[in-house]
Amino acid sequence: MGPHRRRGVAAILLLVALCLVGLRSRTLSPPRPPRPPPPLPPLPDTLHLPVAQLTQPCTAAQLAGAPDSRVGSEGGAASDGVSGWVNERWHPGHCSMVPLFDDLPASRDALARCLGGSTTIVLIGDSRMRQLFFYLKATLSYPRVSLDAISFKSHSDLNATLPLDPHGHRNLTVLFYWEPKLASPRSAELLLEAGRTEGGNGWVLAVQGAGLWELKAQVARPELERALTALDAPIATAGRDHRVSLYWLPMGGLIWDMLVKPRQTITNENISWVDGRARDHFGQHLTFLEQVISIYRGTGPEGTHDGLHYSEKIQRAIWEVILNHYCHNSPSK
Repeated sequence: MGPHRRRGVAAILLLVALCLVGLRSRTLSPPRPPRPPPPLPPLPDTLHLPVAQLTQPCTAAQLAGAPDSRVGSEGGAASDGVSGWVNERWHPGHCSMVPLFDDLPASRDALARCLGGSTTIVLIGDSRMRQLFFYLKATLSYPRVSLDAISFKSHSDLNATLPLDPHGHRNLTVLFYWEPKLASPRSAELLLEAGRTEGGNGWVLAVQGAGLWELKAQVARPELERALTALDAPIATAGRDHRVSLYWLPMGGLIWDMLVKPRQTITNENISWVDGRARDHFGQHLTFLEQVISIYRGTGPEGTHDGLHYSEKIQRAIWEVILNHYCHNSPSK
């Protein structure tokens, strides 16, 4: 056999040997782990889906239910039945509210269907109630405006006509009456007049709440009880008017350590007492907004600049509780 042929045979034998070694190594080595599956797409934020696609929407009973003593904090899950903040939104326990203030056609349409053309909102109360007025005015304006850009005269009545669509075809009238005290004869008159608002041709959503001024002035509990008793008859009368949906806004709570000294006469203990007595007095004739107590309890110092007045996030949550409840029960539907 010539040298060239011997080298060719050697090369073939070497190639066969390498193949056998490779085959053996693949047989003896552990199998490669399977590739991980591709990541699942993120779950949709149900609060930004069209209204009809909301999962577990709140019922009127859940929205008007008792405050949750286990209120969760920001970032905590509300799916276990604990009311709390999730992704900057308030969740009343097991349910999700319809998002009525998103800058989306579905939200605007839901709000317009509930309120447009026939409903007047009447607010009676103090500076916290005025905050609710300003939130609607800023949010429902076209284009939206900053709350800081709204000027007003202190301790005065206010009103606004707000468009529920960009063309102004459906408008909402909002009236705010400055009546910060429980013991106010004018509050009783305004309640009795509520059903005759706008000539009695539409529906009225009326929200009342007061008491902080009396607590700041350290009014004694017997006098507070008399003030609540004086409202019994007008609230009962307004509550019987089928055109009026009447709500009581409890004081809920405050961050006492953040109060300026003149306001430190207001205590959470006295707030709870007045709220409880208001519930006992008026609960049969109106919707007592229990969820608002949970909202205030579930909000820390980051939600207020002075311990008493709360941020836009809180105003939105309160309005969504009120309007989700109203839109479930609106007589105009």
